[in-house]
Amino acid sequence: MFIMRKTFFTYILFLTVNIINADYYQLGDFVENFGAQVCANSNGDEIWEYNSQGNNKVIFLSIFATWWGGCQAEAPQLEAIQQQFLNDNVILLTAGKSWGQPYTCQQWATNFGLSIPILDDESDSLASIFGGSIPHNVVIDGNGQIVYTAPGHNISAIIDVIEESLGTIVYDTDNDGILDNIDNCIDIPNPLQNDSDFDDIGDECDNCDNLNVFINGNIYGEIDNQNNYSIDIFDLLSLLDIIISNDTNSCGYQIGDITGDGQINILDAIALIQFIMAGENR
Repeated sequence: MFIMRKTFFTYILFLTVNIINADYYQLGDFVENFGAQVCANSNGDEIWEYNSQGNNKVIFLSIFATWWGGCQAEAPQLEAIQQQFLNDNVILLTAGKSWGQPYTCQQWATNFGLSIPILDDESDSLASIFGGSIPHNVVIDGNGQIVYTAPGHNISAIIDVIEESLGTIVYDTDNDGILDNIDNCIDIPNPLQNDSDFDDIGDECDNCDNLNVFINGNIYGEIDNQNNYSIDIFDLLSLLDIIISNDTNSCGYQIGDITGDGQINILDAIALIQFIMAGENR
């Protein structure tokens, strides 16, 4: 009974100290770089580091103390979350302290069947910046913003936040090292971002040569061996077909805005007719 009371009052003291200390990250804050030594399930990494400039992953960090029963109850639930998001861009970490009371770091991993990297927070380096009571859980979205920070272990709320945060991830679909939001060729690797005709479509996935072929009203795209072309009825028919079908993927669509008003419609067809009738052929 004495031991239980001592543990309880120790927990209350710890909670009070952390509530008073408000120098840690709050909900909505953007997280800077941090790291800690990995003491179990390292996967070859002795130090785990968070890079706020290039992370682009959802981070779930659970801070615990080995002596607290709530943390012991939460541990298997964390492994279940790990398995649920195993193939997503989610990194799940735990950071522990009070080793030997009663578990060492490796014993904690083994006893609760954890494959999650466990960080050594004996010095409170992480607890001091994320704050809160023990256990304390934090979710950082793909933009580096704290979207969840709370004591206890509301597992359903944590899962909901992780799922919502996956929407902040910018993917690299073709694995060429260029994120989709700035990649000029999303589905086909184009690591150098080559774009010979300067149409913002990478060479590796650009079937339209807007530098030599599809230019100056040559909607049909006909060109001879000397790179000469003429504007004629075939170009008009091609443009009308594009307007009727709204074929935004065709090469002719990229140069179909003859009037330059930002739209492709019948006015462009009229302008092209005038172009042809004026004999303005190359």
